[in-house]
Amino acid sequence: DVVLSPTSSRLQEVVVSARRRGGRTDRPTPGTTGRNLSGDQAERLPIDASDLAALAALAPGVVPIGATDSTSTQFSVAGQRPTANNITLDGLSFGGGSIPQDATRTTRIITNTYDVARGQFSGGLVATTTKGGTNSPAGSFSYSLRDRALEWGGADAGAFGSQGTQNQLGGGFGGPIVKDKLFFFAAAQGRWRADDVASLLSANNATLRRLGIASDSVARFLALVNGQGVPALEEGVGDVRSTNSGSALARMDYIINDSHSLMVRADWRLNTQDPTRVSATALPMLGGTSRDQGGGIMVSLTSHFGSTVINEMRTYGAIDERTADPFLVLPAARVQISSQSADSALGITTLGFGGSSSLPQGSNTKRLEVSDELSWLPGDASHRIKLGGLLDAQRYDQDVTNNREGIFTYNSLADLENSRPSMFTRTLAPAVRSGTAINPAVYLGDTWRKSGALQLTYGVRVEGSSYGGAPAENTLVDSAFGLRTDRFPSEVHLSPRVGFTWTLGDGGLGAPATIIRGGAGDFRSVTPTSI
Repeated sequence: DVVLSPTSSRLQEVVVSARRRGGRTDRPTPGTTGRNLSGDQAERLPIDASDLAALAALAPGVVPIGATDSTSTQFSVAGQRPTANNITLDGLSFGGGSIPQDATRTTRIITNTYDVARGQFSGGLVATTTKGGTNSPAGSFSYSLRDRALEWGGADAGAFGSQGTQNQLGGGFGGPIVKDKLFFFAAAQGRWRADDVASLLSANNATLRRLGIASDSVARFLALVNGQGVPALEEGVGDVRSTNSGSALARMDYIINDSHSLMVRADWRLNTQDPTRVSATALPMLGGTSRDQGGGIMVSLTSHFGSTVINEMRTYGAIDERTADPFLVLPAARVQISSQSADSALGITTLGFGGSSSLPQGSNTKRLEVSDELSWLPGDASHRIKLGGLLDAQRYDQDVTNNREGIFTYNSLADLENSRPSMFTRTLAPAVRSGTAINPAVYLGDTWRKSGALQLTYGVRVEGSSYGGAPAENTLVDSAFGLRTDRFPSEVHLSPRVGFTWTLGDGGLGAPATIIRGGAGDFRSVTPTSI
């Protein structure tokens, strides 16, 4: 018989310590509603995981606004305009809109919050954090193909079927440079998409009927255009729209000591489209090409003073440049035609040819954002008192002149044939704008864990705005209306907030059966510099 007797022996002492990360927690504050997605979860969804606005559409209460050939994907919360939203990357505003999907650690879509530390929006907030390197080298790489032959509706739906072929390649890798001290992470992604150009030349008879245009009217229109001496650019433009984009992100984390850590991040992006701004009722020559590129550098310093005080300082500088050029530097022409459908209904449609009336255009924006937040956790850490400030400064130069070469308007195909335009308009004064926008903010708030069931947050936020670049003084307007044209209005706004989260019952596995969230507050979005 074998008998086991109990004995005790003292093992060597094991000490486990965790490396401190940023002081700001990803845990939502009381009253906050939204949705949290990890990078791995987003990659498994049938959406573009690198498009932060597309991720926002996954949260309840968010209405997506699809991209066009001249605008990116956007979203609306509570019926507000997209400019009422804000997108942040690692705690500061991010104007790029997309990052490599392999660089995303978490994305939180917030549709309601009472945290005074979050501002510059009255709609929704997309708060994304990026991955950093660790002592264990790790990476991920992916390739995806979307073929039009596999899309719903088949490959023969035509150019107006919103179908295309897309190739996407990306990856990320990180690891230690100096173990326990210095780490790196880098990611890049490229996307190449090809769609049929939806123009008057690519519309079949069924599409023309839906547009309210008779096919014989289009044939006569094309014959008359060929006789106007306008260069035939259809062959150069082609029948495929190429939409290409690329993005890259690199990050370095340096553990200075047990109390201080430094993070440096650089990002870059490029988007091109050829052709762009081609109308379904116009010839492709009416469009052009567009290019959007930009990038920035961020520095973040997190400091711990004892066990109760945390300070986070962040700085981000970025530049964004957008250009769009026309295929032809010529006046535009618009022709009104009337067509009778099979049910005897009369439809009036305007067809276009010639040069682009909205191109060229360009803009250059430089941005600097600085923030600092001091947190204090007194006593048993049931309170987290935050005092912080933010300064957002922008410098913009825009050229948004429309109708540079003029627009001829014809009331019928007969007028086009006889060269009898009913109207000619042209913009003589260029719409070139330069200016600055400065948006400071300070806040003081507290998050109080009153009990295991009830948590509160309350505080006040003060925001302001001032703008530069106003035109010269117009004494006639001043004398007639008492208004100064050489002064843009400024504003100082007070935003008090209070919110709570109350949990009731036990739903099993440690989760509450019922969660009640609520609060009240005042919220303010930044005025877009474009207006």
